[in-house]
Amino acid sequence: MEKLLERSRDLFLKFGIRNITMDKISAELGISKKTLYQTIPNKSSLIEKIICAFLEEQRAEIQEIKPNTNNAVEEMHQMAEKAITHIRRMPPNITFELQKYYPESWQLIEDHHTGFLLEIIKENLKRGIDEGLYRSDLNLDIIPILYASKTAVVVDSTLFQEYGYKQDEVFKEFVLYHLHGVVTNKGKDLINNYFNF
Repeated sequence: MEKLLERSRDLFLKFGIRNITMDKISAELGISKKTLYQTIPNKSSLIEKIICAFLEEQRAEIQEIKPNTNNAVEEMHQMAEKAITHIRRMPPNITFELQKYYPESWQLIEDHHTGFLLEIIKENLKRGIDEGLYRSDLNLDIIPILYASKTAVVVDSTLFQEYGYKQDEVFKEFVLYHLHGVVTNKGKDLINNYFNF
């Protein structure tokens, strides 16, 4: 199953979701369609499993970052780098395809943003305040919601494509926009140290 999900994910990332059929997947993996359908009943189910595996991988990556960083700004920088790495691998139309043709799978991503990511941002804000790098007057309930909800806008590539911007550029600006809104002068110095990618 792991190999099937991994190879299918690579195909979707390379060619887009709509361009890859279950027939192409069975041919690529060198297995019969019957064997494939015994493992995965349909393309929707396959995409859902790929999204679940991807989100689990992302959660594990993000949870490894905090204990290996010196401060909250560095933590945000490392999380941004991980996100940008993933964004650069995605074809620009994949978000649109998920939203339009596989809304249940897209909802998993939305739930990730408004659940897990929201809590991670809240923890990062608390850490930054404790370290004197973020302003002490921040609203720890509202700002994580703002961040999580705007992440969905940033991930929606169609909006910024119209203006000729790449998703990774937009995401970097989004994170900097967020940080400049929450840091103290001490934290601002650290932004310049870390954010030069």
